[in-house]
Amino acid sequence: MTTYHARAVAEAMRECHHPVQFEMLHCGRKQAGHLVALLKRKRFNMAAIEVTEQTFEEEVLKSDKPVLVDFWAVWCGPCNMLAPTVDMVSEEHPEIKVCKVNTDEQPGLAMKYGITAIPALYFFKGGELAGKSIGAVPKSQVEALIAK
Repeated sequence: MTTYHARAVAEAMRECHHPVQFEMLHCGRKQAGHLVALLKRKRFNMAAIEVTEQTFEEEVLKSDKPVLVDFWAVWCGPCNMLAPTVDMVSEEHPEIKVCKVNTDEQPGLAMKYGITAIPALYFFKGGELAGKSIGAVPKSQVEALIAK
């Protein structure tokens, strides 16, 4: 990794107060870029809950609140564009729960829910799918989705 990329990763870690300590990262330019994007996403993603195949049922399907699920991936540019919008909606609407599913880490969930394009926002009420939106959409469209 070049000095520039190491500096970008260290800066992103410091900005988001990341608890991970490391001595040396062995990765190339592309991996460093992905790591910086992930760390920046985590900085803006404090209200959302990362869910896995093991926690999806409890966090989403059995939730006492309506749930907005963001299916995303670190490498996805439109996902990173949509993330701040989802986070704003999460902060402005405490009556809903926001969960995120990394489709690279949870391919079983992506397959189960027929995710063929990301970002994909799925809205659940009472454990049932009430609506969905595909692609990087404006805040007004996300709010219309959760108003269903």
